[in-house]
Amino acid sequence: MARRAAAILVLGASLLAGGACWAQTAGFPNSAPIVLEEPPEGQMAPGMVLLVDDGSCGKGKVKQVTGGEIAGFNARPRTRKCVARPAR
Repeated sequence: MARRAAAILVLGASLLAGGACWAQTAGFPNSAPIVLEEPPEGQMAPGMVLLVDDGSCGKGKVKQVTGGEIAGFNARPRTRKCVARPAR
């Protein structure tokens, strides 16, 4: 369990260090990184977009997850929707 949590933290840190942020992915979800599982709550910046290929959306689709904010005055939950898998 600790190894899995560490891997998720490393993923989040590498995405942030690599520049995967709202400005780069908003409006361009096809350029969002594709990961195999959704990060835990609190590990995505508000507005950050990830494509999650966990099999929950069916063949030819991936789950698009947009980070929300769980604390503060204007708390917004994450949003999730199934979208067509981008051509790479």
